[in-house]
Amino acid sequence: MQDAEFATPVGVIVQAYEQITSALHRSAHAADTRQIEEKTQEVNRALLILGHLQAMLDHRAGPQVAEKLDTFYETMRYQIVAASANPSGDALRQVSEYFVPLRDAWRVVEREHPTLPAA
Repeated sequence: MQDAEFATPVGVIVQAYEQITSALHRSAHAADTRQIEEKTQEVNRALLILGHLQAMLDHRAGPQVAEKLDTFYETMRYQIVAASANPSGDALRQVSEYFVPLRDAWRVVEREHPTLPAA
Protein backbone atom coordinates (compact mmCIF):
# COMPACT_ATOMS: atom_id res chain seq x y z
CA MET A 1 0.00 0.00 0.00
CA GLN A 2 1.27 3.45 -0.90
CA ASP A 3 1.55 6.21 1.64
CA ALA A 4 -1.42 8.57 1.36
CA GLU A 5 1.03 11.41 0.73
CA PHE A 6 2.19 9.73 -2.51
CA ALA A 7 -1.09 8.13 -3.56
CA THR A 8 -3.22 9.32 -6.45
CA PRO A 9 -6.65 10.73 -5.56
CA VAL A 10 -8.19 7.39 -6.50
CA GLY A 11 -5.46 5.60 -4.54
CA VAL A 12 -6.54 7.49 -1.42
CA ILE A 13 -10.03 6.05 -1.87
CA VAL A 14 -8.59 2.54 -2.28
CA GLN A 15 -6.59 3.03 0.94
CA ALA A 16 -9.70 4.26 2.75
CA TYR A 17 -11.61 1.11 1.81
CA GLU A 18 -8.66 -1.01 2.95
CA GLN A 19 -8.55 0.88 6.26
CA ILE A 20 -12.29 0.39 6.75
CA THR A 21 -12.10 -3.35 6.12
CA SER A 22 -9.06 -3.67 8.38
CA ALA A 23 -10.78 -1.75 11.18
CA LEU A 24 -13.87 -3.91 10.85
CA HIS A 25 -11.78 -7.10 10.97
CA ARG A 26 -9.96 -5.83 14.07
CA SER A 27 -13.28 -4.92 15.68
CA ALA A 28 -14.63 -8.39 14.86
CA HIS A 29 -11.61 -10.01 16.47
CA ALA A 30 -12.02 -7.75 19.50
CA ALA A 31 -15.70 -8.74 19.73
CA ASP A 32 -14.78 -12.42 19.59
CA THR A 33 -12.23 -11.98 22.37
CA ARG A 34 -14.54 -9.75 24.46
CA GLN A 35 -12.30 -6.68 24.18
CA ILE A 36 -15.17 -4.22 24.13
CA GLU A 37 -13.08 -1.03 24.26
CA GLU A 38 -10.95 -2.10 21.29
CA LYS A 39 -14.06 -3.20 19.39
CA THR A 40 -15.61 0.22 19.94
CA GLN A 41 -12.44 2.06 18.90
CA GLU A 42 -12.16 0.10 15.66
CA VAL A 43 -15.86 0.52 14.83
CA ASN A 44 -15.49 4.25 15.43
CA ARG A 45 -12.39 4.31 13.20
CA ALA A 46 -14.33 2.62 10.37
CA LEU A 47 -17.23 5.06 10.79
CA LEU A 48 -14.86 8.05 10.79
CA ILE A 49 -13.18 6.95 7.55
CA LEU A 50 -16.58 6.28 6.02
CA GLY A 51 -17.63 9.80 6.99
CA HIS A 52 -14.54 11.22 5.30
CA LEU A 53 -15.32 9.31 2.11
CA GLN A 54 -18.87 10.59 2.19
CA ALA A 55 -17.72 14.16 2.74
CA MET A 56 -15.38 13.90 -0.28
CA LEU A 57 -18.22 13.15 -2.69
CA ASP A 58 -18.56 15.77 -5.41
CA HIS A 59 -22.26 15.93 -6.19
CA ARG A 60 -21.71 18.61 -8.86
CA ALA A 61 -19.01 16.83 -10.87
CA GLY A 62 -20.66 13.40 -10.85
CA PRO A 63 -24.16 13.62 -9.39
CA GLN A 64 -25.29 10.09 -10.28
CA VAL A 65 -22.17 8.36 -8.99
CA ALA A 66 -22.04 10.59 -5.92
CA GLU A 67 -25.69 9.84 -5.10
CA LYS A 68 -25.15 6.08 -5.41
CA LEU A 69 -22.03 6.22 -3.26
CA ASP A 70 -23.80 8.44 -0.73
CA THR A 71 -26.60 5.87 -0.45
CA PHE A 72 -24.06 3.06 -0.13
CA TYR A 73 -22.17 4.92 2.61
CA GLU A 74 -25.37 5.64 4.55
CA THR A 75 -26.38 1.98 4.28
CA MET A 76 -22.94 0.84 5.41
CA ARG A 77 -23.03 3.25 8.35
CA TYR A 78 -26.29 1.65 9.45
CA GLN A 79 -24.93 -1.87 8.86
CA ILE A 80 -21.76 -1.17 10.86
CA VAL A 81 -23.71 0.22 13.81
CA ALA A 82 -26.16 -2.70 13.71
CA ALA A 83 -23.32 -5.24 13.43
CA SER A 84 -21.45 -3.66 16.32
CA ALA A 85 -24.41 -4.37 18.60
CA ASN A 86 -23.89 -8.09 18.01
CA PRO A 87 -21.66 -9.75 20.62
CA SER A 88 -20.06 -11.94 17.94
CA GLY A 89 -17.67 -10.56 15.34
CA ASP A 90 -19.35 -12.42 12.48
CA ALA A 91 -21.65 -9.54 11.48
CA LEU A 92 -18.73 -7.08 11.44
CA ARG A 93 -16.74 -9.41 9.19
CA GLN A 94 -19.73 -9.72 6.87
CA VAL A 95 -20.12 -5.93 6.62
CA SER A 96 -16.42 -5.59 5.80
CA GLU A 97 -16.95 -7.79 2.75
CA TYR A 98 -19.38 -5.25 1.24
CA PHE A 99 -16.44 -2.88 0.70
CA VAL A 100 -14.28 -5.37 -1.21
CA PRO A 101 -15.98 -5.10 -4.65
CA LEU A 102 -15.87 -1.30 -4.49
CA ARG A 103 -12.23 -1.30 -3.42
CA ASP A 104 -11.38 -3.67 -6.26
CA ALA A 105 -13.28 -1.53 -8.79
CA TRP A 106 -11.41 1.59 -7.65
CA ARG A 107 -8.13 -0.33 -8.01
CA VAL A 108 -8.98 -1.00 -11.65
CA VAL A 109 -9.81 2.69 -12.17
CA GLU A 110 -6.51 3.69 -10.56
CA ARG A 111 -4.53 1.25 -12.68
CA GLU A 112 -6.26 2.17 -15.96
CA HIS A 113 -6.54 5.94 -15.32
CA PRO A 114 -3.76 6.95 -12.92
CA THR A 115 -4.34 10.69 -13.33
CA LEU A 116 -8.11 10.59 -12.84
CA PRO A 117 -9.37 12.67 -9.89
CA ALA A 118 -11.50 11.00 -7.22
CA ALA A 119 -15.32 11.04 -7.44
